[in-house]
Amino acid sequence: MHGTEIHCGFTDQGGVLSSLNNYNYVVADGTGLTPNFDFENGEKLSYIVRLKLPAGVKCIEYTCPASFKVTSSGIETMYAKGENDPYSNIPTRTITRSNVSATRDLSYIVIPAIKHDSKAWTYNSNKQYGNMRTGVIITLLNDASDNATLSNGSVIDSDLSSKGGQVGTWDMTGVTLIARPRPSDAIEVVTTDSVTESDSNYYFDLTGTDTFWAPFNVGASTPEGKGTYYAWGEISTPEERNRTDGYSFPGYSLRGQPSGASTNYYNYISVYAAVETSSLASRYNTIRGGRYDVARVKWGSAWRMPGYIEAYATLRKASWTTVNGQGGLSYGGVFLPGHNARKDNAEYQPKSFDQACIWSADQFQRNQGGAGYDCAYMVGSKSGHGSADWWRGSIKREWGMQIRPVLASSTINVSYGAK
Repeated sequence: MHGTEIHCGFTDQGGVLSSLNNYNYVVADGTGLTPNFDFENGEKLSYIVRLKLPAGVKCIEYTCPASFKVTSSGIETMYAKGENDPYSNIPTRTITRSNVSATRDLSYIVIPAIKHDSKAWTYNSNKQYGNMRTGVIITLLNDASDNATLSNGSVIDSDLSSKGGQVGTWDMTGVTLIARPRPSDAIEVVTTDSVTESDSNYYFDLTGTDTFWAPFNVGASTPEGKGTYYAWGEISTPEERNRTDGYSFPGYSLRGQPSGASTNYYNYISVYAAVETSSLASRYNTIRGGRYDVARVKWGSAWRMPGYIEAYATLRKASWTTVNGQGGLSYGGVFLPGHNARKDNAEYQPKSFDQACIWSADQFQRNQGGAGYDCAYMVGSKSGHGSADWWRGSIKREWGMQIRPVLASSTINVSYGAK
């Protein structure tokens, strides 16, 4: 109780149907000194998700990115986490099964019956504002998070605002668990030398950035494996969405277009990294650790996509080498296999030289008022030699790139100032 309000939330639920009555919130009116509350006919505020599992699942991670309050007048208000909160403030819940699942085994979770639709853009002067806190991330693992070597995930992003009290099936039997390193397998790279890189009228100092890199890409199982190609901010491939136009703007899920508009617009994600608070950094938006971060969704809460600053801090001194017949960039024990981007249905070489490049989690411009709003940062090899370079303004977000995750606990230690 908070004055005349009851604040409700969703904690660990156990995954079994018998435990869910503790989370099936209901609003009912009562009057007089000895009111009678008819909860059977009251307004139900929760939605039960019946997860139909593939074989091999021991642990389920999920987020509940919203809570709600009920006032003394019987009016309930549901709301997402504060829009200025980092996504890490949204708790990740864990269900550990007593046994590893067989195909079509069931687990249950309860979530607020609100609008989880991530595609509900707000249009403002032909700009699209996305909310990374919508959607419930569900990641399946073959063991507890610290020990899991297989995982995969998805996002519930439906509008459930009219479905309070209902039960719905989320069929995940078609999900194939993919290779995932344990957090203890991460490769630590610390930036110990003083490095200052200029950017417009500002500088940032990378000294002290401590990044723990995965030993292989999402969709791979070895350092030299290229893995799966993803467009920036997407958690599935065009093939998985049954699209025939490949990595193209018409099939890009993070595009926005107001009704009747003649111009194709891209959305931007209205969330900043907690470290990025200066006037320089406010130019950059991030999907780090959220529902658009494919590393977070596929590999669970221990992993995320790197920010472009920490990717550059690690890879700026990388050199070109060969591992098991595969050329790529190498530095500090981290090896990135060489590859070209994917554009439409074919390979695409943004630069005319050997490349090894990965998406960062950071978008270039945060609105359509500046050039590059359709682009995101990547880190790749530099023309003429094997060292890394960070590119911007030329890599379209709908193009396919490799994903090399870092531990979510990696530290970005960056200072900014005027030149």
